[in-house]
Amino acid sequence: MASTSPTTPNNSTIVLAKIDPQRERYPFCVVWTPIPILSWILPMVGHIGICDSQGIIHDFAGSYFISEDSMLFGDPVKYWDLSSQIFPRIQELQVLHGYDAQTALRQYDDAVRGTTKYFRAAEQYNFFTNNCHSYVGAVMEAANFQRSRWGMVKIVFYMMFYGRYISMGRFLKAHLPFLVLCVVAVALGVGVSSA
Repeated sequence: MASTSPTTPNNSTIVLAKIDPQRERYPFCVVWTPIPILSWILPMVGHIGICDSQGIIHDFAGSYFISEDSMLFGDPVKYWDLSSQIFPRIQELQVLHGYDAQTALRQYDDAVRGTTKYFRAAEQYNFFTNNCHSYVGAVMEAANFQRSRWGMVKIVFYMMFYGRYISMGRFLKAHLPFLVLCVVAVALGVGVSSA
């Protein structure tokens, strides 16, 4: 599991940090982890963060608080690699504005840092209206990712469809409680109907 190293218009290679689950490094990725009890009942609901170009996780963990390198509810179980979408933008910046690859990469990191600084200074956490998804969406908009607005529902769907589980063990960590609850509910339903 590694990010690719795309070639720039002048055929120089952009050297990227690699996705490394052993070190919990996910460069240019959105990462997801379940929220205990809530994700057991609604398995698509969870906590997300976004990673800088070195793979350090940043997540909105409370009012005026963005944690770095440690997610609020534990290590990620799923990641969505944005690099294939980011690199066309980097190449566009090089062609249109003459940016070198490192300057273009710094712009992504500046979007993460700038949004983090803003949230730490001005944003109160609200589970329903201003949460971890709001923070990730703000970073993606600051990075001009797909030149699009990023709301909570859109991020959830993209993570569901484009996200990849880190391992089978982490998949089970995320979804085994939900599966157990389903089995218990079916067993109770069968027990009641047969009585």
